[in-house]
Amino acid sequence: MTPDGCLKVFAFLEAVWTNDDHTRAHLDSRVYGGGRMKDLLVSYLEELVRNPMLLTANEGSTGGQRDPDARTTDLAPVLVDTLREWARTGGEEAAVGIAHSVIAYLLVCVASAQGDLLAALPQLRHAAARSWPEFDFRAAEPTRTHRGGPGSPSAV
Repeated sequence: MTPDGCLKVFAFLEAVWTNDDHTRAHLDSRVYGGGRMKDLLVSYLEELVRNPMLLTANEGSTGGQRDPDARTTDLAPVLVDTLREWARTGGEEAAVGIAHSVIAYLLVCVASAQGDLLAALPQLRHAAARSWPEFDFRAAEPTRTHRGGPGSPSAV
């Protein structure tokens, strides 16, 4: 996954969480280097499962990551495979459903989430920035708190 793809995923997850249909539709209507949004979402989840440090704010620390039980850890690859198949066979609406599954996974794994994806996004951005030190994620730091709609400025 590229840094740009990661930023698109964060923006899409935020749009789904906040019911910002305008931004969600804008992001979902495009094809990116890694494919459609549904493909990027699955790639991001696969990265999280493969590299749990992407769930923590500080390198070498698990302070930002909940200690998922063995069932969560064991089932994560099954979730990735299921969502990959959904992305492959699902229609245009698949991205929103896949996003909800990724959000549910994040809420289980990220301690700072406390049931709110917006609380976890700064930590996830920081962890992603560690993976690509040459890329400036600060441009994506501000989290919109309003509910967008037609005419709202697009985050991406």
